[in-house]
Amino acid sequence: MVVNARIVLVDVPIRRLRRLIYCGEWIESHALHVFMLHAPDFLGYDSAIAMAGDHRQIVEGGLQIKKAGNALVEMIGGRAVHPVNMRVGGFYRAPAPAELRSLSDGLQAALELTRASARWAAELPFPDFEADYELFALSTPDRYPIEAGTAI
Repeated sequence: MVVNARIVLVDVPIRRLRRLIYCGEWIESHALHVFMLHAPDFLGYDSAIAMAGDHRQIVEGGLQIKKAGNALVEMIGGRAVHPVNMRVGGFYRAPAPAELRSLSDGLQAALELTRASARWAAELPFPDFEADYELFALSTPDRYPIEAGTAI
């Protein structure tokens, strides 16, 4: 890590681990929201538990996707919820490459479930809705701009 009065430059391996932990959080958070919170509303159920009676495969797939995200956060962050392994400038302990590779099968399965889920979600009835508001976003050409970007 290089620090001067105005800029902190973090080494590439640390940036990559940060990106991975963000990705794990995005995976688990989006799975929670899509399958456990929003899908029941779209399909007229009080909860994901009630929805599972008629759509068990969808709910179980959502849980499997969430589990893959949790595993990634836990591997890098030390635990799946409120990770404790991050510190200023990096991590207290970096996972070994073999540890990270052990997540590959679960993440690959989650990717396939996510693709199937996107096709399923695209067929959900979506209510007509229009609102008059202005949008603001960050844009970065080659990545999701949570870390940096240009205002558009």
